[in-house]
This record gives sequence, C-alpha cells and structure tokens, in this order.
Amino acid sequence: MPPRAAPRPLARRDVLHRSRVTSYRKRRLEPWSQRLRRIERSLLGGSGKSQRVYRVTIAGRDVKQIVFAEAARAERTAALLDLLADTGLVPRRIARHGSELWVEFLDGRALEPGAPPPLDELAALFATFYTRGSRAPADTAALRAELTAQLAWLRDFGVLDAALARALEARALSAPATKLSRGLDYLDARPENFLRDRSGRLRIVDLESLGADEVQGTGAARAWLRWPGVSREALLAGVARCGGPDLMPVADFLELRFAASWTLRSLLLRKPKLVDPALFRRLAAS
Repeated sequence: MPPRAAPRPLARRDVLHRSRVTSYRKRRLEPWSQRLRRIERSLLGGSGKSQRVYRVTIAGRDVKQIVFAEAARAERTAALLDLLADTGLVPRRIARHGSELWVEFLDGRALEPGAPPPLDELAALFATFYTRGSRAPADTAALRAELTAQLAWLRDFGVLDAALARALEARALSAPATKLSRGLDYLDARPENFLRDRSGRLRIVDLESLGADEVQGTGAARAWLRWPGVSREALLAGVARCGGPDLMPVADFLELRFAASWTLRSLLLRKPKLVDPALFRRLAAS
C-alpha cells in the first residue's frame, strides 16, 4: 500500500469551527403586526421606515443590529452615538459595517403610554442635546419661507380652509424666530421610544430619530404637541433650568413649524390617521 499522506495542518478557521468557541442567534425585533402594517402601506402606495432591527445573541450576550437603507445613514447615526456616549442616554456603539450598525442591547422596562410623562428627565435630555456638539444660527428668513410654503400646500390639499390658512400664515411671518440654532435634537420623543434600564435611568431606544443639523426645539415641540401630559411651559422651563437655551420666546414658531411639516409629511406618506386639522385650529386660537 502507498504511504498515507501527512495530515493537513488545521487552518485558523477550522480551529474556530471545530471548537465551537461561540454561539449565534438572530431574530427580528419588530412585531409581526408592525411589519404587516408596513407591507400594507407599501402595497397601497404609501411609505414608511426602511430600516430593519434585530436582536442578536452571541455567546449568551445580547446586542442590537440595525440595518439602514443606506450606509451614510448608519455612519451618521454611529457618529451621533459617539458624540452622546458619555451622557448615558443612548446605547453604546459596538461596530458599523456599511449600512449595518451594532449597538448595546438595552434591557429594561418600557414606559407606560398612559402614565404621567417624565417631564424633568425629558427636559434634561433636550438640554443635553441642545448644548452638545457644534451649533450654528438658523436662517430665519428661509425657515419662514419654508413654513408659509407648507401651509399653502396644506390649504391646497384641503387640510386648512382659506381663512385658517391666512391666519396661520400671518402667525408664521410674525411669530418671533430669532436666535434659533441648528444642531442636535431628538425628533420623536414618545413613550414607546424610551425605556428605563435596571438602574432606573431613562434611555433612548429608537436611534432613527437622532438628528443633526436640525432646528433645535423641534423635538421639544413634538413632545408637547404629541405626548399627552407634556406641558409646553413646564418642559421649556425645565430645559432652561438644566442649562439649555431659553426657547419660550420662539415656542409659537416652533410648534407651528412642527405641526405643518409633520402634517404635510403624513399626507405625502399616506398616513391619514396622523392628519389632525383641529390641531391647527387650536394653534390659531392660542
């Protein structure tokens, strides 16, 4: 018999494979009901979130994987996580490869939608965002032009009648809007986007709503207009008390700008349940 060939040395990948040094499990975090709503909206011609979110367990340790529609979005989000890493508000970044971002998996209790909002913590959160990173003065004239154009489209689409559109346009042109800045903001403050970790800290779980180069105060306006129980006066007083900017003088402009952009976006993305003409009547009467 011919002599047997010497065994091939084990390659590094063989050693890792044969010794089974780790385990890996991956599952979607979005519930089926949410995914089905997105599919239905897409079939009807609407649009929605394009990212996918997974809970990945590696060697018994959970991490969160976010797959964005484009690599640039993942890169921007990773940079914002690094900028906010020492605040304790966001999960720690682990790695980014192309359009995929891995972060710390936050474990804790979800906020109850009907519970009183954590006003003091929200104020501290917005104060942190509004004083962190680079800031630049906003172009007030451009913001007013953008807002009046959005109100005109809402009139043309039938959301606003002619008289209400004129009243709101007058407010858009006259409401104080000086000293607005562009910088960091958190744009979707609502109970389901936060949790309390095991130490009781309020943490952000929806990273898609981290914003850079935003008109600061937009996220706060969304909170007092869309989160039941959040008072405009109490929230903005808290932001200033925590070292953030005094946004009370520009609050009327901020809330009208948010309401117009939010409503127009909801129309264009085929989300009719989010269109609330009564909101504009309340703003005109306030």
